[in-house]
Amino acid sequence: MDSHLPQPAARQPLQMGASVTKNWARINEQDVDLQHVLAQLAQIQRENAARPVGTGFGHFPFRIYRAPDHSGGSDWLSFRVRGGKVWIDWVEYDATGTDGAADPDENTYPLTGDVAVTSGVARYWFWLDISSGSVAVNHGASAPTWSPAHVPIGYVDTTNTTAQIAIVRQIVRTDLFTCTTI
Repeated sequence: MDSHLPQPAARQPLQMGASVTKNWARINEQDVDLQHVLAQLAQIQRENAARPVGTGFGHFPFRIYRAPDHSGGSDWLSFRVRGGKVWIDWVEYDATGTDGAADPDENTYPLTGDVAVTSGVARYWFWLDISSGSVAVNHGASAPTWSPAHVPIGYVDTTNTTAQIAIVRQIVRTDLFTCTTI
C-alpha cells in the first residue's frame, strides 16, 4: 500500500465480557479505522480515474483471449490474438491473423480473428511465423519446431471439457524485435 495514504493504527479486538464503555471505545476506534480504509479507497479511485484510458487493463500485444461477446455452447473454444508488431532487421511488420487492434492496450474487442480451438487438447498452440517479408500468427494442436522463424505466443488447454474451461498459458506478451535475418 502507498506510504502517502493514511494508515490505521494497530488495535486490540473487542473482548467478550469487557465493559460496555470499553467496547464502545473499541467500536469508535474501529470506525476511525474504517474511515482510513475508505480514504485509501478514494485515493486509489482518484489515481485510477487520472490514468489514460486503456492503459494497464490486461491487454498487450499478442495476448490470447476469449472475447467477452462469446456466450455458452462451443464459444468456450473460440479465441483471438491481440494485434502486435514484429521488427525484423529494423523493419516494422504488423502481424496478420490477429484481431487487428491498432493499439494493443486499448480496451476494445475487434470482431475479427476468431480461432476455433480443438476441444480436449492439452496444448493448442499459437505462434508467430516470421519470414523476411511477413509475420503471421499461426495455430494448431501440434507445435512446429521452435526457431527464429517460429516463435511461440502461448497455448490453450481445453482438457476440461465437462466444465468447458479453457486455460490460456501466455508466453509472449509483447511486440517482438529481431536483428537476425530470417
